[in-house]
Amino acid sequence: MRDYSKISSSFWTGETGKKLHGDLSTQVIALYLMTSPHANMIGVYYCPLLFIAHETGSPIEGASKALQRLSEEAFCSYDSTLEIVWVHEMAKYQIGDKLKESDKRVKNIQKQYNDIPNCPIKLNFYNRYSDCFYIKNNKPLRSPSEAPPKPGAGAGAGAGAGAGAEVEAPPSSTQLIQDKSQNSLRDSSLEKKKNAPPDLISSSVKTLSWDRETKHGWVNMKGENFDRIKDAFPHLTRDLIRNELRSIHLWLLGNPPNSGYTNWFGLIAKCLNKIPADKIEEFQRNESVDQPPREKTPEEYAALRAEGWYDSRDPWVQADMKRMVEERAAADIITAERMKKEKEEKAAKKLADKARWEASLVKFQALVEEDKKERLAKEENKQGEVEEK
Repeated sequence: MRDYSKISSSFWTGETGKKLHGDLSTQVIALYLMTSPHANMIGVYYCPLLFIAHETGSPIEGASKALQRLSEEAFCSYDSTLEIVWVHEMAKYQIGDKLKESDKRVKNIQKQYNDIPNCPIKLNFYNRYSDCFYIKNNKPLRSPSEAPPKPGAGAGAGAGAGAGAEVEAPPSSTQLIQDKSQNSLRDSSLEKKKNAPPDLISSSVKTLSWDRETKHGWVNMKGENFDRIKDAFPHLTRDLIRNELRSIHLWLLGNPPNSGYTNWFGLIAKCLNKIPADKIEEFQRNESVDQPPREKTPEEYAALRAEGWYDSRDPWVQADMKRMVEERAAADIITAERMKKEKEEKAAKKLADKARWEASLVKFQALVEEDKKERLAKEENKQGEVEEK
């Protein structure tokens, strides 16, 4: 983890900074990419969306949209398969415009460059900074648009290929070792992505919260939510997940989060991804993930319920869920009947109001006619008196 990062004040007044004015979420993600604890001085590093969402407090959807906006503004590039990000000008601001070949940092830059798996980001970074930092390639890189040479495309491809065509030499042992190392890094990145699927973000796990006053700390950790976490981490046993949730609860008691913190799934997923392999194997001895789990005894289920855990395989929990479904169905019927009755009463009241309005209208028209007759009679009397005079 880096101790500090350099950020130029031109971030706010530069061309890209001006384009991001008013887009606060994208500005936060841009600052995070430059100051991330996972970053390095060349600006090319492993950065899954889950890390960004958890450490900035943004939803996965928001982080994804911000990355897309930053890519469109040429601030960074993101490889969604390898989950690698490249902040284009980060190396310039962290290292400098150009180094001397004798500078000790050149060796470290070369090492970090060699750790990047073969991908378009690596090629573009080489084209941008190879002359500035004396980066060397032991094996030529191809751009994504360049297809690899077809077998027989050399001298034996036919008369049209020409006699002077050269056949590519077989790879050296050094190149094979480098390819193996790069494939290992790529497989590691894909494995990390597999262990933290983002599909849970849209599920009801978003309703999880933590409360220090509860038995195990987690609110709404019902069977359904727990099963979804288990499905997201199939290589972990249920007992191990419960054990880690207890550990997270104890840690939170000593390190209480800020008020308003809601990204509990990000915290849980990050902790579950860091469980050591030997600890996973220890729990797998009692419960194999490749076979149906051992059925717990009623006493074991009762002990879990007493602690606040509700396992969906517990017959008591299943009966309680069935009762809740039946009660909800009965409540829905009562609600439907009440709404129907209210609708009928509302329609009857509307008809009664209409009838009263019509009766009032008839009465008003009658009064108007009577008043009209009285006025005509007064005018006739007045006219008769005038004639008599």
